Amino acid sequence: MEKKPEGGAMAGGAPAPRPDILLPFAAEEDLSSGPRRDRLRHAVICVRPESNRLPYEAEILSVLRARARVTYIANLNGRLFTEGGILHSRYASQFRFARDPRAFLELYPELALAFEEHFGLPVAEAPIRGSLGDLSEIGLSPEGLFATIVPDSDFLAVEGQTFKRIHGVFIVNYDLPAIARRYTPSANVFVALAEAEADSDDFYDDLNEAIHDMIASHSETPLVFGAELSSLSWHERVRRTYHISTNRLQAMLDMADFVYPGVSGRLDVAETPLGAALVRAGAITPEALRSAKETQLCRLAAPGHDLANLAFLPQAGHGLGFGELCRLMGSIEEAARIAGQP
Repeated sequence: MEKKPEGGAMAGGAPAPRPDILLPFAAEEDLSSGPRRDRLRHAVICVRPESNRLPYEAEILSVLRARARVTYIANLNGRLFTEGGILHSRYASQFRFARDPRAFLELYPELALAFEEHFGLPVAEAPIRGSLGDLSEIGLSPEGLFATIVPDSDFLAVEGQTFKRIHGVFIVNYDLPAIARRYTPSANVFVALAEAEADSDDFYDDLNEAIHDMIASHSETPLVFGAELSSLSWHERVRRTYHISTNRLQAMLDMADFVYPGVSGRLDVAETPLGAALVRAGAITPEALRSAKETQLCRLAAPGHDLANLAFLPQAGHGLGFGELCRLMGSIEEAARIAGQP
């Protein structure tokens, strides 16, 4: 499965990056009603560039086929992540935060409060640096930032964003420079989509654990940074080897990032199975759903039509049934309307 993607011509004769689709995606049935609405779950699994080798692909597929129905397989060239926009779509809020952390903290005071409570230091006095800015004072390369392990007291993850204290400086979303460097034209990333009927979101934890156990049991598929991350839980250690959706809402977003119905473009979030069902049910408009995906950090509307809690969309749907997901997405659209957003 390590074929190179085919390419068409771009201006100047450069080949356009195109996915190598091994099992085409087929549109799903209407899930906005019927008995499968609360039971059907999708999961996207993709390896990292460092682990994109046939043994990993084979082990992952063997687990998926034993527990679910595989409905899409592709190899995505690294240029699709950079030139094709997958990275900036997938890490939209993280890129914004890493470019201008203080403006981001002002926009989302909940993050500033979490920072001050964890580190015991006012944001205004803290040396906070975005990982995409000038970090010459740190003296670490992108790989150095990525690989440096710090104690829990020097690390904070909140609403999809991270702060890592290194040499007294707080680095925002430390991993982005190294992640971006990995997606070179020579990188091809294996992606698979699976679906199954399940009673709860335990399906995702069980599938993740089964993939971890299969990979960890074979010497030819070691966990990336396995020794360095040995003090962490297995859930955290596997994240540098592969990604897997952890809930239905995240699977919807993952599908919009990684699934190509054809070679010309990715699947619209409003045309994913869950996205289409939410739109058909009247929970949210396609435009508002696309905006929520692009924003990632979304305000919720409280019953009194006030702006309330903050939600990081990829993590907001764990354990929610379809009706609860409808209410969540409706609250996001209402909050955007109150704030005067398009």
